[in-house]
Amino acid sequence: MVWDAVDEFQDRWERTINSMTEDIEEVAGRLGKVASNYAEYNSSAEEEMNTVKSAAESLPTRSADGRILMSAKIHICPRIQDRG
Repeated sequence: MVWDAVDEFQDRWERTINSMTEDIEEVAGRLGKVASNYAEYNSSAEEEMNTVKSAAESLPTRSADGRILMSAKIHICPRIQDRG
């Protein structure tokens, strides 16, 4: 009787562990996809911002009479991965 209960417990335990392992693998796959999507978005956004930066840097910084119109230096926030 005791051995039957132990066997039943062991079977349920094994099924539960296998199910949890499958769930964790699914979560890991989804998180990998999220990270990939974020990296792709970040790269695309960086390309767009570089275009804007180039356009801004090509604008004149002084008027015809020498007055400063805007700073010539454009700073774009560093990417998260570049932060130490």
